[in-house]
Amino acid sequence: MRGTEAEFSWSAAALAGFGVLRREPGLLLVWSLVGLVFGLADQMLDVRAEGLRAAGYSGTWIAPITGLVRAVLATVAMAIFSAAVYRTVLRPQGETRSRMRFGADEIRLTLVWLAQWALLLPLSILAVIPSFLLSTLMPKHEALTSGLVGTISALSILVAWLFVLVRLSLAAPMALAEGRWSVRAALGMSRGHFWKILAVHLPLLLGAALAFSASNTLYGLVLGAVRADVSPAVLLHNRSLADVFSPVRLGFTIVTAALGAVAAAVLYAPAAAIYRDLGSHRSDDQAAVFD
Repeated sequence: MRGTEAEFSWSAAALAGFGVLRREPGLLLVWSLVGLVFGLADQMLDVRAEGLRAAGYSGTWIAPITGLVRAVLATVAMAIFSAAVYRTVLRPQGETRSRMRFGADEIRLTLVWLAQWALLLPLSILAVIPSFLLSTLMPKHEALTSGLVGTISALSILVAWLFVLVRLSLAAPMALAEGRWSVRAALGMSRGHFWKILAVHLPLLLGAALAFSASNTLYGLVLGAVRADVSPAVLLHNRSLADVFSPVRLGFTIVTAALGAVAAAVLYAPAAAIYRDLGSHRSDDQAAVFD
């Protein structure tokens, strides 16, 4: 049967992550601890870069290298968390521990995520070309021109990102379930389901963004109450390990790690649920995924 003839349940996909947390609440603690480790590592890298700049080293190479290392670290974290969530959804009868490890599956998923990021960069450049051409036809040095071009560019990039991320949203669960991934197969499975897949993910993404925004706002208010004599911009920046492990900052990191664990289940599980439903109708169905 062709992928366009297959269907999936919108409600089952959207609620898949909440189902994971309800069935196996113990996962939340383990995943939060792993997220805390990654969060502290990221902050310590930032502190290290700040220390090198303070010591007089050239900032021209510190920022790019530190940014690259932090980006790779974040991508590895994505791979580890997404693999754990995919295993929970696709293999619910499997091991009941954290389902979290770093092996061949996680390396494969890291490459999948990196490939998607690499694809988004040239697409973002292509997306802003129309607004750039439009700017050459409009009056120069006017606020209206700058605002209009900026808005069109931002919307163009957003549309390009949404299109790619939705159409390739099944590539990652496919990589874990089948031990391989194919852009053609991922596009084929999502063909005809773009708006429905987007309708699954968009409310969850907005909800996660609001939750993290509320957490950041609360953190800023607490910092302001504790150190009213210091600028929030200074307090939000880690300048030393003492800042990273200060009670308020460490508490915020722990809360963020817990929110991240919940977000991982809520945001990654829908793609696995959709893949499970649509993949069961593929002619090259991988039976081992569903046994």
